[in-house]
Amino acid sequence: MPRPAAGRSWEGFTVLQSTSDRWFCTDIMNAMRLASRWDELESCDTECRKNALYEIAFNMGGRWEEFGPTRAAIKAQEWQTVHDHLLASLWAKEVQPAGLDLPGRATRIANYFLTGEYPNG
Repeated sequence: MPRPAAGRSWEGFTVLQSTSDRWFCTDIMNAMRLASRWDELESCDTECRKNALYEIAFNMGGRWEEFGPTRAAIKAQEWQTVHDHLLASLWAKEVQPAGLDLPGRATRIANYFLTGEYPNG
């Protein structure tokens, strides 16, 4: 969230649900467009793996450019390596600060790449 103007705060600021939904959809579409420009998208051989890359775009944006070895592993379809690299990254610690032994965003996305399938249930 951007910083409020000098002498102001975000306290009490509200957004209509319809506005929030529109912003979220715009963010999702922007992430999908970004991921569609990445070479590794064509190596994602299931809808689940494509979705994982879309989520990476949503979460990391241009920061994904720093993940050269992980991106190369996706292109080579080395799914265990992708999984391990993601979970060993600083990004994983940032988005899942309680630890990787607990369910969370980093573990979920890494597992999408590993299995290529959504979990049952």
